[in-house]
This record gives sequence, C-alpha cells and structure tokens, in this order.
Amino acid sequence: MSSKRRTLKQSWHSNISPQKKKTMTTTTTTTKATSTTMKKSMLLLLTMTASLFLVDLHVQPISAENASDRDDVNNPHAFTFNVAGSSFVSFHPVYSNKQHQRLGLNFRTFQSDSMLLYHTTDNVDPQLHPLLKIYELRAELRQGSLHVHYRLNEFLDNFVIGQNLNDNEWHKLELNMDINTGGFAVSLDFYTSQQGELKAFEPLIRQNALQWEHLPSSIYYGGTDVPQNSEFISFIGCLKDLMYENSDGDYIHVPIETSQNVTEGCHHQCDEEENPCQHNSTCINHYDHVTCECFGTDYEGELCEKEGVTKITLRGYEWLTYQLYIDKLDPAIQIARVSMEFKTERNTGILLYAVGGSPTYSHIIALLNSGFVNVSISSDNVDYDFSISVEMDKDR
Repeated sequence: MSSKRRTLKQSWHSNISPQKKKTMTTTTTTTKATSTTMKKSMLLLLTMTASLFLVDLHVQPISAENASDRDDVNNPHAFTFNVAGSSFVSFHPVYSNKQHQRLGLNFRTFQSDSMLLYHTTDNVDPQLHPLLKIYELRAELRQGSLHVHYRLNEFLDNFVIGQNLNDNEWHKLELNMDINTGGFAVSLDFYTSQQGELKAFEPLIRQNALQWEHLPSSIYYGGTDVPQNSEFISFIGCLKDLMYENSDGDYIHVPIETSQNVTEGCHHQCDEEENPCQHNSTCINHYDHVTCECFGTDYEGELCEKEGVTKITLRGYEWLTYQLYIDKLDPAIQIARVSMEFKTERNTGILLYAVGGSPTYSHIIALLNSGFVNVSISSDNVDYDFSISVEMDKDR
C-alpha cells in the first residue's frame, strides 16, 4: 500500500443532491482478486439511466490480522520500516572466495512495489579486480510479484516469481548461488522455486572475477544510502529473520551495522493504546499510518466519526467518479470491498463500472437487467458472471 493515507478522489457531475438519511434496501458486493491486481488507472464510475437513490458507498482494502502478529512485536530479529525513502538496515558480509552464497529473509507489506534486498560492492580497486566492473544482486516487489536480478558486468539474469505478495502476510524468501556450478535458485514460501545457471558463470565467476576475501561489499535491506543504476521504491512494512551464510559456512542472522529509521520488532499500529478508529470500525495498519474501514457501522469520515451516511439522487444523466489511486507509486491492491445501498423505480441501468489497465485487463461491472442485479468480474483476462435473483426495481 502506499506510504501516504489512501483517500478517494471524488468528482460530482451535474445536479447531484447529497443528503443525510438512511435507506432500507442494501446490496453489498465483495470482490477478491486472487490471481491478479487492479492497476493504478482503475476508476469507479457510478451512473444510472433512470432515477437512482444511492447511499453509503465504501471502497476499502481489507486487512487480515494473525494471532502471531503480537509475537513479532518483541522479536529482536524483526524490524519495522515506516519512514518512506529513508528506512534501511545494512551490514558488510564476510565471504570466502570459494563459498556458496545464501541469503534469506521474511517480509510482510501492503506495498505492491518496494525493495527488499540489495547487495553491491564498495570502492572496487581495478588493479586488484581487473575483471570486475559492476556487481549487484537485488530482490524487490513489482506489482505484487517478486523480481530478483543478478548482474555481473554486462551479464544480467532476471527471476520473477509469485503474485499478490503485498497481502500483508508473512512470506519467506531465500536466494542460493552454487559457486561450483553457477546454479542460482530463488525459493519463496518454502515450496516455490525458480532455478537457472547464471549467464556470468562461465566467462566471469569461474574465472574468479568475484574474489570476496579481498572485495568489500554491503548488503542493504528495505532501502539504501548509495546511488542506484535503476529506480527502486523503499520498503514500508516488516522484515524479520535476515539470514546469510558466512565464510565459515554457518547460516546466521546478519550482524546489522547500520540502521536508519527502523524500529525493532514488527509493530501493529492498530494495537497501540490510542486506536483512532471509532464506533467499532476496522483499523487497517499501513505501518507508517492507519486507515479506518467504516463498512457496516452506519458511520463515515476518515475515522468513522460522522453519524449517518451520505445520500445522493441521480436522475439518469448524472454520475460519480472515484479515482482509487492518488499515489503513482501505489498501483495495486489484492483485496478490495466495494459496497453501496440503492433504490430505484427503473429496471435497467448501470450501478458500478470499474476498470484497470495493463498488463492485464480487469474490470468490475454491476448493473440492473430487467430488475435483477448482474455482476461481471474480469481478472487476468478471465470473466466471471453472477446474477442475484431478487427484484431490485419498484422503488425498493
């Protein structure tokens, strides 16, 4: 999720009359994207080709909280990254020339795009390392998938694995490089793995281009304090069990040397003494802030502090538009709930239209068809259609 508070940009068209009053008929639509995510271009369009009474529109991400969350608050090997652009930890690994490389970590976040790990060399002496020009190993999230890049001079290997990893659940990542064969493996959540031989193995690694005993390097987590050859987004969320294999062949917790704007333990801001969400609304932890979900409370507002819900009247030539993504760096969510209440005398018309952009087309459409509600959901270019067999017209 974004490091900034999620808000909805609202546009009012024509003569729409907001009112404060409750209605008696409720229709709730819950959507869960399990194989793809809605992109940043998604808009919600609410319109009607007849008179429509609309009330209580909610669009919220859904947060799940595990019982183990509280256990990680006092975990000395867990860390909360909650300052966008400046939170990171780092250390200088101790390697031998002929050892395997092994790195591991666990992460949880709402961010669809963020940096997890970055390994680079420090001040390379060209006389001591004539074969080495550029080295970097990078693991990051992009649109909820894990991308791992291994670069040595002009040779670049990319590994892409997983999806919807920004679900705020713990995920375990492990990277392994076999110094004898050049085999590189990316393991995610114990059971999923991608393997391949590095392109740089024969021309460079086998020729000892990486003489680690005399080659200073740094491994960063969550962000860096050095210039990058490519853009990345700093991590907001929790990391724990940062592990690496040292020169003795022991797989140990990394000895953190530098820490900036990082808090020990994985902290859940909704568990703090002053939960800002009111009237039994749901508090959603974004690590650098919280948001409140008012669904089902008959309250609205940023903290669900305003009694009653906003009501509008549409006469057939008006519509509302909501832009879900204000921050360009926040292009995807995994789970969202869209709900509304309405009543109408007409039996046909569009209730809701939401569409996402590339790389895969996705949409959510809800409409009245001959007095019945039809819902169409497209995810990963696969369409799902639902029909609710209850008459919704006749002004009720």
